[in-house]
Amino acid sequence: MRPFWISIFFSLTLTPSWAVLSAKSLPSNALDIKTSIGTFRGIANQTDNLEIWRGIPFAQPPVGNLRFKAPVSITTPFKDIQDASQFGAACPQPSSSSLGNVPISEDCLMLNVFRPSGTTSGDKLPVLVWMYGGTYNIGAASDPTFNPTFLINRSLQIGKPIIFVSLNYRINTFGFLANSLMAPEDLNAGLLDQRAAFMFVQNEIAAFGGDPEKSAGGGSVEAHVVFPAQVPLFRAGIADSSAGPL
Repeated sequence: MRPFWISIFFSLTLTPSWAVLSAKSLPSNALDIKTSIGTFRGIANQTDNLEIWRGIPFAQPPVGNLRFKAPVSITTPFKDIQDASQFGAACPQPSSSSLGNVPISEDCLMLNVFRPSGTTSGDKLPVLVWMYGGTYNIGAASDPTFNPTFLINRSLQIGKPIIFVSLNYRINTFGFLANSLMAPEDLNAGLLDQRAAFMFVQNEIAAFGGDPEKSAGGGSVEAHVVFPAQVPLFRAGIADSSAGPL
């Protein structure tokens, strides 16, 4: 697997929230992207000159026997086209307007892809991956404060277009529970969620027009740099407002 450039910024319901579109409900301007786990239909935002896929699952829902466990890959592809027009649920935490208009659920391991309009699978654009901060206790990729429109439009203005990816990861007790009864491989599940998302991006971003070799808060970035995966998953990171657990 080839390493990719990754710039990372930081700053209960149990029912799976993936939506399936029937043939009659498919909007005419939707975008279908085929991945190893299924086909996802995004939306075109003509006002902001963007194409967007939201709520793409990168791991199985961490519920039931998978609660407090390391993330588990999706092994059975979805048969029908999946609606990727809406953000997925925020991971369990106190309700807040900063989460955007999304529910709170343990079924929250999803990511979002934003790209310039007209991007094709052969464009091989650099990819910037963003992870929210919040001292490992709060936060969600749906936070409207971190709308990436200005970043993508700026990249177009300077002639260096990028793809932007944001992701959810488990936080507080659900992501960082630690006691002597837990298996070592399940500790820091929230960081393992992030790594699972990196692996999904590495494997699937080419279908969205991204370059796996050029894909791009603070504490998580440092953790992945100091304790890298066995397989290289990124080439560089940007840490802002660093905090634990190092």
